[in-house]
Amino acid sequence: MGAPRIVSVDETELLSFFEVFPDIRDEGVPWPYNCYTYNLSATNMDLSFTIKPAYKDVRLVLRASTGVAYELDAKSVEDVRYHKEQEVETLEVVLNLRDTLWLTLRPTLRIVHDVQQRI
Repeated sequence: MGAPRIVSVDETELLSFFEVFPDIRDEGVPWPYNCYTYNLSATNMDLSFTIKPAYKDVRLVLRASTGVAYELDAKSVEDVRYHKEQEVETLEVVLNLRDTLWLTLRPTLRIVHDVQQRI
C-alpha cells in the first residue's frame, strides 16, 4: 500500500496564498488528517476556505454585507493545486473531470468556475 492520496497543495503554499494562519480543528493532528479554515476579511466581503487534505474536501464561502454571495461545499474533489505566475497566486480546485474552480485573492478577489465539455 502506497502513501495516502491527498491534495497536491501543501501547508506552506496555502499560507503564502491566504497570508493568514488557519484555524486548526485538532491541534497535534498532522497536516493531511486535520481540518484547516482560512478566514479573510476585506471591505464588504468575508471569505472562508476550509480544506481537509486527506479527504479532499473543500468548502468556500464568500459573504457580502447582504449575506452569502457564493458557497461551495465539495466532497472528494480530484485535487487542489497552487499556482504562482508573475507574482499572482491562484488556487485551482479540480472538482471533477469537467469542473474546475479558480480562486485568486490579489490584486483583486476573483472566483471562476470553469466547465469543460468532454467528448
